[in-house]
Amino acid sequence: MVILILNFMKQLLLIFIVMLSSCTKKHDESKDDKLILAKIPYSGTELKINGVYYTYSTIEPTKKAGPTFFYNNGFFLTFGCGNDTELIQCINEVSNNNWAQNSKSGWGLFEIEGTSLYYERWYPKSFGSIYKVFSHECEILNDTTYLVKKKYRLVNGQQTEVAFPNHTYHFVQFQNKPNSDNNFIP
Repeated sequence: MVILILNFMKQLLLIFIVMLSSCTKKHDESKDDKLILAKIPYSGTELKINGVYYTYSTIEPTKKAGPTFFYNNGFFLTFGCGNDTELIQCINEVSNNNWAQNSKSGWGLFEIEGTSLYYERWYPKSFGSIYKVFSHECEILNDTTYLVKKKYRLVNGQQTEVAFPNHTYHFVQFQNKPNSDNNFIP
């Protein structure tokens, strides 16, 4: 009798799991914000791109955070690292496991005009939401340093969710950059 009840419970559990998984919707990428900047190859000297830029953590001011990469094909990539992960260790983990190529969050495009750097990128979505694109306006201080002055989301041509982060990013030469191939920017 106990075996019959256990088998019945297993069957109910299996039916429940199948029903639950069939109710899960696949993310509809057509609803995500679109990138606005054009994909323009970069061959300038305003910023070095043979390494990684970082800022300092707002939680631990002596800790390097926010690894950011610029690529000569005009692509941009940034991602977060866990609070207990060292910057180089974090970058190596991302570079070695192809995580970045399969995650829309953090990818974007950049463009440089004189001493101004503009980039836009997708931000992580919350459950059942869309990937939002935020634009960033930066000042290039020298070829190894830039300052993010303004961040906003464009909705129907209007700037929304405006912030003035004033984060300074510094360059470190680094050979093991994540590959810029990804599934989101053609």
